[in-house]
Amino acid sequence: MGRLHPLLVHLPIGMIVLLAMLELAARIPRFKNAGASAGFILAFAMPPASQPQPTADDLALLRWWIDAGAPEIKTVAELKLPENILKIIAARFDISAALP
Repeated sequence: MGRLHPLLVHLPIGMIVLLAMLELAARIPRFKNAGASAGFILAFAMPPASQPQPTADDLALLRWWIDAGAPEIKTVAELKLPENILKIIAARFDISAALP
């Protein structure tokens, strides 16, 4: 990738972080319209149609993470995960025996 590495790798990551920040800001009454630009930002951050797209489970995990306040340093054990998220994580990481 050479010189294009920062653009190809970090720009989409930055867009996703911006999306999460807008979603969180939209919860504050003063910035209630911040989430309106989420679709525009997401269009730039998502892979092209010719590439594999996020699954419904991927989107459910992302939505849950944002709704949980986007915790960065908590472990799965410290979080109160809903049943549907537990199932997604168990299937994704093959850890069903370790879950309650």
